[in-house]
Amino acid sequence: MNRRSFCRSLGLTVATLGVGARPADAAETPREHLARVVGLEGAEVAWLDDLSAAQQRVLLSGLTSPGVPSRNAIDLLYRVIGRRERLFPYVGYPPLPNRLTACDGLIRE
Repeated sequence: MNRRSFCRSLGLTVATLGVGARPADAAETPREHLARVVGLEGAEVAWLDDLSAAQQRVLLSGLTSPGVPSRNAIDLLYRVIGRRERLFPYVGYPPLPNRLTACDGLIRE
């Protein structure tokens, strides 16, 4: 599975299971709600800085609305967690530096 397919599967899972269906708490900002829906913790929340506030709202809406997330929502999710140095820690692997070496060809991207 490549990174984009993983993001598509994650988006479908979040939308299907209704993880984001629980409404935002009264004191929760859209950014905090999005971080909770995607499962970002601690320093990972800074990954959302790659998106503007409007894009964060689009992604949140795409992941919390019933049905299949739009291609745009999947692309935005990919921008947040699709980079190698983010995706590996996100799924529980040790952090991976964002540089290529001869052995990186063994990891399918």
